[in-house]
Amino acid sequence: MEISDRDCRIQYVNRAFERLTGFKREDVIGRSFAEMICDDAHDEGFVSDVVSTVLTGEVWTGRIVSCSQDDRSQPLEVIISPMRDESGEVSGFVTVKRDMAEREALQRQLVEGERLSTVGQLVAGIAHEINNPLSLILADADFLREQVDRLGGSVPDSIRTDLRSSIAEIQQGVEHIRGVVRDLGAFARSAVENAEAVDVREVIDSTLSLLGNEIRHRAKLVRRYGEVPPTWARRSRLGQVFLNLVLNAVQAIPVGAAQNHQIRVVTRTNRAGTILVEVSDTGAGIPPDILPHLFDPYFTSKSLNEAVGLRIAVSHSIVSSMGGDLAVHSILDHGTTFIVSLPASSQREQHSDVEDQAKDASSGGRRILVIDDEPAVLRVIRRMLKDYDVTTCQGGQAALDHLLKGDFDLVLCDLMMPEYTGMDLYERTSAGRPEMVERFLFVTGGAFTKQTESFLRSVSKEALGKPFTTAQLREAVQKRLGR
Repeated sequence: MEISDRDCRIQYVNRAFERLTGFKREDVIGRSFAEMICDDAHDEGFVSDVVSTVLTGEVWTGRIVSCSQDDRSQPLEVIISPMRDESGEVSGFVTVKRDMAEREALQRQLVEGERLSTVGQLVAGIAHEINNPLSLILADADFLREQVDRLGGSVPDSIRTDLRSSIAEIQQGVEHIRGVVRDLGAFARSAVENAEAVDVREVIDSTLSLLGNEIRHRAKLVRRYGEVPPTWARRSRLGQVFLNLVLNAVQAIPVGAAQNHQIRVVTRTNRAGTILVEVSDTGAGIPPDILPHLFDPYFTSKSLNEAVGLRIAVSHSIVSSMGGDLAVHSILDHGTTFIVSLPASSQREQHSDVEDQAKDASSGGRRILVIDDEPAVLRVIRRMLKDYDVTTCQGGQAALDHLLKGDFDLVLCDLMMPEYTGMDLYERTSAGRPEMVERFLFVTGGAFTKQTESFLRSVSKEALGKPFTTAQLREAVQKRLGR
């Protein structure tokens, strides 16, 4: 609280004012209260309009951005009430302030959460539409390669070499697109994603592939990956941390001077076995007065971009929730290094004998039902599984009839279809013929929604992501049939 006279000169402030602003009482007594307001946060004439309102005897209520002692911008909810003398004239005013930084930071996080949820839904739809045709291209490339190999000496070596080279280029292009879609999906996944043993290097590589175009115009990228154990984490949440830190490094470096700058990513362990990930840049650095407040989500400053501050604070929160820590070292005009510390996973991957058995699983006589709403995908999968007895179906009631009446060793079922989704077919089969549900192997072009992730987790099923190669499909089928 502060009390000012009619000329706006501060006459009194309480201890709460000192704690909020950082100013001592003796520093502000006699100063105009207008000096405490950030000029660039309000329109010209704002202060005079506020004072005019109070001097007419009315109470003014609103939001004011004040400047603290350390030059931070503080959003405040303010009530300014007039004081009257014995004659009834306005002789001054009482100002009551409440800090809004926490509320506004929470609001920004809510908006960001809603935005990410919308992005997730968009990515899921785009991924499905992209991955279906990619599956056809990849499968046809596999088929062409097999045919070229079979031609042997009937085709000149030079032509066969050119054909193999062209097919390899097609496959590389598809793999690149598939990787981009997969990485986008990883960052768009919802909070229902399960924690798992994660190799931080894989997550970092996904992040760097997404930001590759931004990085190459600003700095040389240097990777120094030491051997590190897995950590127990949600892959998408960890990805968000590295995305935020690398994006911060990118934005600290100007465009057009890539030959003079570096962004370095290092993984290693310390003596205690803790995983350390260092993200360094040779950019502008962080001002010394900002560093102590960098992980505070409610901290704002003229010299710190609001988006940057929120990204770093969110990253710190995520890392802390994983039992880790986030530290920072920075020298102004020389660069910044963020160090992520993560505990090594106590969970070791279990390798059962199933994988070895799967390799020896015989395909002869095994019946497979393939359900997908895309006829071209059905044709391609039939060709890829030519050693099996394959029945294809475009979904709907016909698929349900097959499931309830047919005899199949494996059901290869797309998750997202128009009439009955893979989830619908699974649930109806479970009710009418429960022994069949263990034979489901789901295929998806992008199961990034809450509904699909929750379903896969609840039924303890994995999904084979499109697009896939012939080898990948056959391996997944053999593994399931070998159980």
